[in-house]
Amino acid sequence: QSCSYKFWCGGDCNFNAYCNNGSMNEKKSVFCALQVHLCKLAIDLIEYIRGNDKTSYNFLVKYVEKQSKKLYKNDCLGV
Repeated sequence: QSCSYKFWCGGDCNFNAYCNNGSMNEKKSVFCALQVHLCKLAIDLIEYIRGNDKTSYNFLVKYVEKQSKKLYKNDCLGV
């Protein structure tokens, strides 16, 4: 609940948590540490692109917005 990256990675799955810790409530695992590291790398990369290549950054933002709308539509409508 206190992880700053939980909305980036979606949180550790219950099955993985159980296999690693014997409990679905204990989320700390190697998988979790890897996900946090990957999130930090992604944030750093996005910031680097934003500061050094505005054209690519704007393309990335538009692409993500488009994909997000598509995923949201599919999730909400059950398509």
